[in-house]
Amino acid sequence: MIADSSGPIGLAGTMGGFTSEIDENTTNIAIEAAFFPASTVAGNSRRHKISSEASRRFERGVDRELAPVASARVCALLIEHGGGTYAGMSAVEAPMSETVIEFDLDLATRTAGMTIDHATVVEKLDAIGATHEPRGPGTLLVTPASWRPDLTQPADLVEEVVRLVGYEKLPSTLPNAPAGRGLTFEQRARRRVGNFLAGRGLHEIRAYPFIGSADLDALRLPDADPRRTSPSLVNPLSDLAPKMRSTLLPGLLSVAARNVGRGENDLALYEIGSVFLGEVTKSDLDPGVESKPSDQAWVNMQQALPAQPEHLGVVYCGAVESAGVWGSPRMASWRDSLDAVLAVADELGIELDIRSGSDPSFHPGRCAQLTIVGARDVIGFAGELHPSVVEYWNLPKRSCAAEVDLTQLIRAAPRSAVAPVFSNSPLAKEDLAFVVERRYSAAEVEAIIREGTGDLLEAIRLFDVYEGDQIPSSHKSLAYSLRVRSEGHTLSAEQLHELRDRIISLVLERVGGTLR
Repeated sequence: MIADSSGPIGLAGTMGGFTSEIDENTTNIAIEAAFFPASTVAGNSRRHKISSEASRRFERGVDRELAPVASARVCALLIEHGGGTYAGMSAVEAPMSETVIEFDLDLATRTAGMTIDHATVVEKLDAIGATHEPRGPGTLLVTPASWRPDLTQPADLVEEVVRLVGYEKLPSTLPNAPAGRGLTFEQRARRRVGNFLAGRGLHEIRAYPFIGSADLDALRLPDADPRRTSPSLVNPLSDLAPKMRSTLLPGLLSVAARNVGRGENDLALYEIGSVFLGEVTKSDLDPGVESKPSDQAWVNMQQALPAQPEHLGVVYCGAVESAGVWGSPRMASWRDSLDAVLAVADELGIELDIRSGSDPSFHPGRCAQLTIVGARDVIGFAGELHPSVVEYWNLPKRSCAAEVDLTQLIRAAPRSAVAPVFSNSPLAKEDLAFVVERRYSAAEVEAIIREGTGDLLEAIRLFDVYEGDQIPSSHKSLAYSLRVRSEGHTLSAEQLHELRDRIISLVLERVGGTLR
């Protein structure tokens, strides 16, 4: 802030004040020529949302020695062409240390991949106005010109030398590919998931990985939600999105909203990308670019970074099956987003546990919580979006979505293909329907049936849920189709009866369920 005895009169390098502006009655003027640091002006301009010609010049960097020369030139022009009278001047200069770079003359050759002799390097440094003096054999102390504030480290000087020598003279060489290497298992798995979803008719999108508080508010995330914490950008592209994303949903929903706004209401989109959970714990880690970081520096940098798992996000809007001679269109429902995730897990050879879940971004009662069978951590949610989320992004009613931790899915996937085992023993089929209290989910009852069946279970499927007059009002009927088989022999009727009785007893014991 620039101020005098009357109060504030302008923002430094950005905008002048109303009380100090020149009008048709002005006769006496003061010429101010100043240097302001680029970072300060850029920060003020964005903070106050004021962009001017001055701010655009200063935030790109100007010559710190130009101010007295510029002010003298303005005064000379006013005296010569405007009949002005020079009254005097004052000058104040804050101390500024010069940038001095220790520069190895061989660095340009090592970096460019072609020979650039010392004489040429010195010639190009002179051409950009830099001064230098010997420091030792093959080393210079280089002071960049005052009009080049962008030159701060040896790599900057190398770039200038190579630019003046000519980028077109750089040799084109292909690195030798080490034998026996290729895509990692994780890379192959990601490609497999992407190709699989594209084969199901979903379109891949690449959204900007930046979000703002308004996005998280629209997703209804509480203040204590971990997704509220992610790294903030030092120089964001937009003040509305100053943070790295902690969830894929804002980007997916924004792309969906843009397409809906252009008349495309039926959408099936997916994105695979990193999210950033937590803050950067240290901000002063700068290993430089002149050499490879030490092992300890690398460890320190990795420890300072937040968790960066890859997520898979899916969004369905409008109809998933269009209308035709076969009938009316089928609109997207929570089941479509859940099926997409289940199909991906099946493609990776993983079994997921599905339970009724609760996430503020999803409709209560139409949200599935997903975990990997045998694991405890929740890897994501799938279901119908909350009505307020749909309204905020102006999407079709009852749009649905899913977001899961793809890193955990790939980590749990088997590393090698396992050939299916075929049995000569015949398959036995059992259908069981249990009446349980409504507070118990179908997944909980299914887990009990799996436990009671043990290794004999080959497949289980929930095929009916009934709530009506034939059962108590506080209960529901869950009907399951079981497929059981023994590896070494045919299951006898007695064994099937024992299996059936064991399942019925276990369901009764755990959840009080009775056979319907």
